This record gives sequence, structure tokens and C-alpha cells, in this order.
Amino acid sequence: MTGGKAPRAAGDRFERACFQRLQAAGWHVIRSAGSHGPADLAAFRADRLPVWVQCKITDNVSLRQRIAFYRIAEDAGVMAVIVSRPGTRQGALWVRIDPSGNRAPFDIGDAKWQS
Repeated sequence: MTGGKAPRAAGDRFERACFQRLQAAGWHVIRSAGSHGPADLAAFRADRLPVWVQCKITDNVSLRQRIAFYRIAEDAGVMAVIVSRPGTRQGALWVRIDPSGNRAPFDIGDAKWQS
């Protein structure tokens, strides 16, 4: 099953959970509901580089997509971050994207993940 109301609702819930986690870690967050922009969330904190966050229920973002996201974020002067939740019982995996599309861990701060 692809598309439809159930996957969209799950994605919306995950975006809101990521939004809340960033806020709990001291970030000021803006949500672009409906994915009408290059990122789902934009997050700002005085002591960190601003980030654009793509929230994905699965971790099926291709190398080409990661590189494209990195380039758009770089042009805007922000860091590209993808957060996914590959397993139903696992916490979210936050990664930053580098120019080659590689992933490295990204620490948003001292907030616990709450499902």
C-alpha cells in the first residue's frame, strides 16, 4: 500500500513527534505541513547551525535524494538532517547529510524520545 490516509497520518504524527523533541531540546521549530518545501521542519538554536529536517517513517531515502537535499540546504546556509524511525519499537535515528550524501549521527540535544 502506497499513499492514502493511513500512511499520511503516520507521517504527520512522526513529524509532530520530531517537532516536539526538537522543542524539548531548546530549538525553535517551524513545521512545513504537507511537505510544500524542501524540508518538513526548520529548526533554530542560538548555539547551533540552523537545520532543515526531513522526517521519514522508513529509511529509504536514496543517495541521489540525500545529495539533492544537501545541496538545497547548503545553498540556504543550513545543515541537512534526516530523521527516520526504521523499526516500530526503536527510537528515531537523526543523521546529518554531507556533500557526498553520506550520513553521520546528529545530536539534537538533551531531549528524550517519547512515542
